[in-house]
Amino acid sequence: MSERVANRRAYDRWGAAYHEKRSTAAGGFYNDFLDLPAFARLLNGEVRGRDVLDLGCGSGLLTRRLRLWGARAQGADQSETMLAIARRENPGVRFTRCEASRTPFRARSFDVVASALMVHYSRNLGPIFREAARVLRPGGAWVFSFHHPFNETLTFTETGGRVRAEAAPYFHSGRYAWAIGPMKLHSHHHTFQDVFEALAEAGFVVERLLEPAPPARARKVSERDYRVTSAYPFFCAIRARTAA
Repeated sequence: MSERVANRRAYDRWGAAYHEKRSTAAGGFYNDFLDLPAFARLLNGEVRGRDVLDLGCGSGLLTRRLRLWGARAQGADQSETMLAIARRENPGVRFTRCEASRTPFRARSFDVVASALMVHYSRNLGPIFREAARVLRPGGAWVFSFHHPFNETLTFTETGGRVRAEAAPYFHSGRYAWAIGPMKLHSHHHTFQDVFEALAEAGFVVERLLEPAPPARARKVSERDYRVTSAYPFFCAIRARTAA
C-alpha cells in the first residue's frame, strides 16, 4: 500500500475524531495559535473578492476562515470523510475530491491557492507545486504551511516538567511516522533547500516566510505546549508568487 493511500485511509477512518479534537481549545492549540495566525498574516486583507482554492482542505477549517476574510473559497481533498464534514459544516461551499497533484480544475482558475499542513505528506514536492502553478492566474499566490524542517529532526523528552529536544541529522529526505491520537500518518522530511528548489522549478518566487510562535494568551490553554512552541519551531509558512 502506498503512503498516499495509507494516509487517506487513516483520515477516512479517524477523520471525525480528528475534527472533533481540532475543535477543542487544547486539541487545536498548534493550529489555532501557530498555523492559522500565519495564514492570517500572509492572506487576510488580500483575498477579499478573490477566487481561492484550499488545497488539502481536510474538514474545511481554513476554507471557512478564508470565506470570513471575504474570499470566494472552495476546497479540495482526497479524504471523503473529511470532505463530508467540510460539506456539512460549510453549506453552499464547493468541495472536490481529488489528489493535490492532479486536480480537475481548469488552468488559471484561481487568484490564490492555499494549503495548510499538507505538502509534507509527499515525497516529491514538484507535482504539487506545479499543479498549484497550473491552476493559478498570472501573478497568483501559492500560500502553504508545512512541518518545520528543523522540527522534523527533533525528538522531545520531558523530565520533571522540563522539555528537552535532541536533534537527528538534518540533511536527508527520509520518511518519518507520527500520530494524532489513534491516527498513524507518514510524512517526508524536506530541507529548506528542497522546498525552495521545488518552488523555483515550478516558476514561483518566494515573497515571505514565517516561523510562527504562540502569543502569550496561548499559555492559558496549555502551559506545556506554550513553552515548547515558544522555544522550538513547529510549523513554517511561505507565500510565493507566479510571474505576472
